[in-house]
Amino acid sequence: MGTHTGDVVWLATMKADALLGRISDEHRVQLGATFDWEVSDDDVRVARTALSPQRVDALVRRRADTHPPATIAPDWDASADLLAL
Repeated sequence: MGTHTGDVVWLATMKADALLGRISDEHRVQLGATFDWEVSDDDVRVARTALSPQRVDALVRRRADTHPPATIAPDWDASADLLAL
């Protein structure tokens, strides 16, 4: 990861604060359209080690909303197919 520790903490903080409504529209404009607002696993990891519980919760919830857990397919039961023969 080519980013300094302070940078990743700042990125996670900005994302969390935006989710919590703590960033003004003017500040969002200053960050620009290229700012990546999507919450990543790295953002959550950094938040858990460096940010307040409120910020961690905001990032964890957003990550869960945008990346729901994969559903596990049931094991295939070959006996039903064999009985059909």
